[in-house]
Amino acid sequence: MIDKPFKNINEQISILKNDRNLLIRDVEAAKSHLIRYGYYEIVNGYKDHFLIDPTDDDKGYKKDADFEHMYSLFLLDNELRTIILSGLEEFEATFKQSLAYAISLKISENPNTYLSKALYNRGKTYHFRRHGQTINTNDRTNLLHKLDKVTHSDIEPFKHYREDHGNIPPWIIVKGLSFGQTIYLYSLSKPEVRNYVIARMLKMITDESLVNTLEPEFKIKQGFGDLLDLYLDYRNLTAHGGRVYNHQSRKHALRPDSKLIYRDSIISKQPSNRHNLKYRSSVGVLIQSLKLFSNTDPYNHMKNNVQHSLAGYCRAYPQDKAF
Repeated sequence: MIDKPFKNINEQISILKNDRNLLIRDVEAAKSHLIRYGYYEIVNGYKDHFLIDPTDDDKGYKKDADFEHMYSLFLLDNELRTIILSGLEEFEATFKQSLAYAISLKISENPNTYLSKALYNRGKTYHFRRHGQTINTNDRTNLLHKLDKVTHSDIEPFKHYREDHGNIPPWIIVKGLSFGQTIYLYSLSKPEVRNYVIARMLKMITDESLVNTLEPEFKIKQGFGDLLDLYLDYRNLTAHGGRVYNHQSRKHALRPDSKLIYRDSIISKQPSNRHNLKYRSSVGVLIQSLKLFSNTDPYNHMKNNVQHSLAGYCRAYPQDKAF
């Protein structure tokens, strides 16, 4: 027996109206929205705020709940997703160029040099079976394999730089990497590269030598790494249409012992309970943490546009302001 059988649009409307007592002010518009975006995306994604019991759909919706309100929350989340993705793309561009600059400065712009295996840490080791044989690999091998593919790619601008200049410098090769792969490149690089990236990007660091000096007290390297992981989590979430307005991530939550992150002017509500995720992986933490960086464009873009979207939503639904 299929646990979630197909229901046509009329059956979906009937379930909402008749079985679960959800008010639908404009049935034809609701049908159009469900056809365009899907029942799962609108209803299953945003129903919890409107249900009598979020753990039991069969108890129905609150007496003042209506489909149009739920759909507006769905649209708000779509706006937030677009804003956050755009802001993180700005951050990613800055991070990539900071890393490319650090590699060029500290190592070389020549791929024969900066792609040397000896310049990177091994990272995690993996074992898997293929054709009856055990294959051993690690993060470094996987990263260098990806970088080698980029250098031999026939896609522009890599082909142009390889054939016309005989060299694909770091500031070009990073264009062929995803955000996650760029983080791998950063995390597997030697300390002098990572420290320079941190110093180039953070407001509070004026010299790369300060990174090691301040590390014992402020845990700058840990905090910077935690932020990269959180940004990657939101980057993937938004790029794949995930729900963001109430997103929490235990895996990517910021650790509470980094003074880099929990400063009075950045995130003042440091959780006393290290298992409390409320102030460690929310959209608010994501936005506020961007204040730490010298390039304030991602922070300003995200903060201003999110505030604008929330203000518009709360004008239509002032009862949701606290929510």
